[in-house]
Formats: sequence, structure tokens, C-alpha cells
Amino acid sequence: MLILTATTTTVESLPHPSRKRVGFLVTDQFEDLAVKVPFTALSQADVDVVMVSDRANAQCSGLRGQLTLQSDVTATDISASDLDAVIIPGGRSPEQLRHNGDAVSLVRDALHDGTVVAAVGKGTQLLPEPDQLAGRQTTGHPSVRRQVNNAGGVYVDRPVVVEDNLLTARRLSDIPMFTVMLCDCLDIPGSSSRP
Repeated sequence: MLILTATTTTVESLPHPSRKRVGFLVTDQFEDLAVKVPFTALSQADVDVVMVSDRANAQCSGLRGQLTLQSDVTATDISASDLDAVIIPGGRSPEQLRHNGDAVSLVRDALHDGTVVAAVGKGTQLLPEPDQLAGRQTTGHPSVRRQVNNAGGVYVDRPVVVEDNLLTARRLSDIPMFTVMLCDCLDIPGSSSRP
């Protein structure tokens, strides 16, 4: 089992004007690969990574038992303005987090403020509020199709969808493309998917 720890331990240590800051919003049973692949790419690009959870100093276990994450801050202790992106890995974690008002507020505020919000698979469960998805195309695990459509969003069956500051991916096999697009959305040098 691999234990990932982020580069930051407190919100006060976040400000690095020249560096990007990305928060992974997780609790137990997150999808391991939806964290590991983007985490690795972002770390190699010298991005500050923050693990945001519903519990302070929590050890969160991956769904497949491959990763354990140590949370840096709670969703209460950080705001969308502290981050350049919020990443919501799939697995069972999003279902738990959607009942946490602070986690939902963080995602809502990020979408509203123009912060990149990136969700994989069932991570899209944290998005279905009418003011967040109205008219927006998104993808995700097929089980979230009804939630997306009921929230006024347009579910499309494509590997990755980018609309404004919202990036969504359908399943595990789409994570490499998702990671490239995430780096592109964050304007990380050398990551562009454009010719």
C-alpha cells in the first residue's frame, strides 16, 4: 500500500504566488487511480497538492486498498480562493462527501469563482445542484446520468468533457486523458494537449 502525503500541511502555508495549488477532495473509499495518476503528474510539475477531507488529520483509504492519504485540511478550513483546482476522485468517497455541507460548498464556490473543478467517474455526484450544472455538458459514471440530467445538466457519454472551468471524466480508463486535460486547464508548461 502506498501512502501519499501532500506538500502542504496548513492553509497558512498555501500562498505560493508562482505555484499552482490543487486540492483533492477525498474521504474513505476514494478511487485509488483517480488520485495516484493526477497526483503524480501534478507533483512532477511542482504543483502544491493539498488533501482536503471531511475530517482533520484523517487517514483515508482507497477503494482498492492501493493508497492511503493523510488529509491536510478539512473542507471547512479551506476555500475555493485558496486553490487553482479542486479534484474529486470517484469511488465511494463522493457519495459520502455529498452529505457534507462544507464539501458541497467548496465545490459550488469553486465552480462559481472560476476555479477548475475536475471530477472522475462518481465524483460527478458532488456537482448535481441546478445552479452548478444548468445547461453544462458533463460526463461521469453512468450511474450519475439521472442526477446530472435532473440538475439541468447534459450528460454525454464521452471519455472526457471540458466546459468552462468544469472537467469531467467517465471511468478509470479515461484517467490518462483526464490528467493531460487537467494539466492543460491549469496551464502547466509542457502539458498542452493542443498542437
